[in-house]
Amino acid sequence: MRVTLKLLLWFLVCVVLGLGLNAVLAVRAELSRYEATLSERHEVMGKVLRAAFVEVVRRDGVPRAVSVLESSDQGVRQVNLRWVHLTKDAPGAYRPAVAVERLGALRADDDAHIHDGGHLRSYVLVQLEGLPDSAIELSEELDAENVVRRTVAHEARAVVLIALGIAVVAFLAGAVVVARPMQALVEHARRIGGGDLSAAVVAASNDEIADLGTEMNAMCSELRSARAATMKALDELRHADRLTTVGKLASGLAHELGTPLNVVALRAKSIARAPSADTQVRDAATAIAEQATRMTELVRRLLDFARRKPPKAGKVDLGAVVVRTLRLLEPLASKTSVTMKAEVDVCPAVTGDAGQLEQVVTNLVMNAIQAMPEGGVVRVKSSRADGPVPGGDPDAKGHAVLVVEDTGPGIAPEVLPHVFEPFFTTKEIGAGTGLGLSVCYGIVVDHRGAIEARSPDGSGARLVVRLPEALS
Repeated sequence: MRVTLKLLLWFLVCVVLGLGLNAVLAVRAELSRYEATLSERHEVMGKVLRAAFVEVVRRDGVPRAVSVLESSDQGVRQVNLRWVHLTKDAPGAYRPAVAVERLGALRADDDAHIHDGGHLRSYVLVQLEGLPDSAIELSEELDAENVVRRTVAHEARAVVLIALGIAVVAFLAGAVVVARPMQALVEHARRIGGGDLSAAVVAASNDEIADLGTEMNAMCSELRSARAATMKALDELRHADRLTTVGKLASGLAHELGTPLNVVALRAKSIARAPSADTQVRDAATAIAEQATRMTELVRRLLDFARRKPPKAGKVDLGAVVVRTLRLLEPLASKTSVTMKAEVDVCPAVTGDAGQLEQVVTNLVMNAIQAMPEGGVVRVKSSRADGPVPGGDPDAKGHAVLVVEDTGPGIAPEVLPHVFEPFFTTKEIGAGTGLGLSVCYGIVVDHRGAIEARSPDGSGARLVVRLPEALS
């Protein structure tokens, strides 16, 4: 509302100035009309009196005509009448009130109107035979002060009425057009300051205030997105912090359990091989040895994850790694009726650690096999693609692509964003540690590559690894 009052104040100042200027012009125009009216009246009176004066002079002589004119002067209010000579040596009684030189145009125009101080003096030419040029002088005081006063009063009333009318209309219009939308924006800004980013301003017009509201709505949308991203980042940071703590605990626990488990496994194997042990004891010792070995393998994985080593740089033939890994895993796949197919195209060499890359291929293929307990097909493809790895060196001309896909049930959409998180698994308890894909992710990132998981509806899982090709 304060903006409306300021605009209204400035508007009224402009209106009053404009109306004041109009009043000045109106006063001048009214004075001109007033003087023009007096001049016309003098002209009419003068011509009538001239005709009568000339007639009396011809009939009764000049003295009688002057006497009649003086009698007429007494009968006409506000106007003084005289007969004057238009010569420089005219007697005082017949000398014009103004200098004869100022009446030079009278002989050509038959009449003249002259402002003399606060009077209007009009002269009507009288020409008589045997007499010098003369004129009837009509003199009247100009009542300009009253004219100005009346005009100013009239204009002042008009100014006040117009200003009040404009003020009321402008105030109402300002309240609707400016005050209400601005108040809505203020309330919206307060809600934003209070943390409420869900509300939006509805633009009811098409002006700058509406544009401001639209920009505020866009700002709220961006703030909501930024807040969501911040909350997500905080959740991920907390999760990463928890994982770091768990990793440290797991590393310490694994280190402490490693030696006792090795002792248990060795003692169990020794008991199982003892000649004096009966069948029941051998079976129990064998089971203990197998479970201890399994626990030892789990401890090793935890240690490998917690103490990830940088890759040993060297040129690696990714296609050869694929063929070698599939040959090693063929017996395991055949037990679950899984068919493995390798499609190794011309694949560029990559720079990295052959052992770690073999671990990546092994983990990906093992996950695919375990996802199909009733059998299926695992396809492993290696090829070359043009351009850099996403997020990698933009000047790279090409990169190697490794694809592992299966015909299993696929990955649920809600699970897909978490598949590379440490200790995340959808397998039954005891069937997996949740470290396989996380280890793959870490190795690929260490090799300046990228890995992604896809799961088209009804067509199994598809893991894609991209690694920069080795420089020749």
